Amino acid sequence: MSIHKSKGLEFPITFVSGLAKRFNMQDVNQSFLMDMDYGLGTDFVDVEGRVRNKTLRKLVVSRKMREENLAEELRVLYVPRRCSCRNRWCRKKCGCCMWR
Repeated sequence: MSIHKSKGLEFPITFVSGLAKRFNMQDVNQSFLMDMDYGLGTDFVDVEGRVRNKTLRKLVVSRKMREENLAEELRVLYVPRRCSCRNRWCRKKCGCCMWR
């Protein structure tokens, strides 16, 4: 069962696999970044010097996208934590949740 399908359900024990993997941040490393608030962020390309640098706008858009991606990952990880912390044993003994 996926994390999204288990939302709202309760389980005595939850296993979450893949926690050692790094978050996928490939979206923030693209040449063009688009954001509804900040617009288009691109690289500056100096053809004569054959150099590519990030512009300030691209850095701002990239940082916002990175923060939004991390926030989504945390929301996804919150679901299995809540599924197991709702049970009675956890409320009394584990100390990891807000039920104490």
